[in-house]
Amino acid sequence: MDLRQLQFLVRAVECASISRAAQALNMAQPSLSQRIRELEEELGVVLLDRFPHGVRATEAGALVVERARAVLRLVDMMASEARSVGRDPVGDVVIGLPTTAALHLTLPLVEITRQRHPKIKLRILEGMSGHVQEWLLSGRLDMSVLYSIGPHPGLAVEQVTDEELCLISRFDRARSNLAVQCRDLRSYPLVLPGPDHGLRRAIEAARRPRDERLDVAVEVDSLVHLKRLVAEVGLHTILPQAACREEIAAGKLIARRIVGPAIRRPITMATSTSRPLSIAARAIYDLVRAMLRGEAPEAPAASREAYRELYQALAQL
Repeated sequence: MDLRQLQFLVRAVECASISRAAQALNMAQPSLSQRIRELEEELGVVLLDRFPHGVRATEAGALVVERARAVLRLVDMMASEARSVGRDPVGDVVIGLPTTAALHLTLPLVEITRQRHPKIKLRILEGMSGHVQEWLLSGRLDMSVLYSIGPHPGLAVEQVTDEELCLISRFDRARSNLAVQCRDLRSYPLVLPGPDHGLRRAIEAARRPRDERLDVAVEVDSLVHLKRLVAEVGLHTILPQAACREEIAAGKLIARRIVGPAIRRPITMATSTSRPLSIAARAIYDLVRAMLRGEAPEAPAASREAYRELYQALAQL
């Protein structure tokens, strides 16, 4: 087995076709087919199901492809790090951000990375926290910001800070400054994510056992639709104030503190225990951690406003 065979197999699966993979690799199709068959013979398993118009990984093939990607990524990382010794970090870094974190981190993170680490190619994937965790476990990410996650097999998790959650309602000037008792949340028709979502778990965990059940009228795992259902339908939701900054500024929503007790959820950073961070990825990890803690590096002029918004949001946590 050699690295070229692994590369050939991965490309064939990605292209779902031997002929398209051969074109992408600039090699003859019979040669590519022969190299993959040699790999199958060496492993003693069939890696590809072959059809008249393409190929698909078998169960064993999918496992080999997953491991091959990890091996090839480590090889690329080794080469990048060797070139980086004594120099600026070099390489690709992929980070996953939950939607609420992405609202405040994306612009300043990109700007400060371009200023401090111009040889790092940064890729940001945004999604709900549960999806981001799945991407990290599957190997698509180098690291991620996650909410409300405890010890997890395969992940190294560091709690960085936490954030306060508020009752979000349609704009009403008379109620905008009134706090809400946690026990009184049952009086509001709510739209919340489903029971398995980290935000929902944090909300349920903060309530006392004797409290009556919440009136959850609708369950939606989408930040955009959570806010729309509040602003347009008149339901209520529970989110960090920073997640509704634009709608609050536009006079569409209000955020009210929840007290007795407050509801907070941890903000963590996570990496895979099976894939060590490259020098470039470690630089981005340290930068994001500092930003979440409010330990601000000097912001480029283009992102100073975004930084001010980020730190104002952090000050409310």
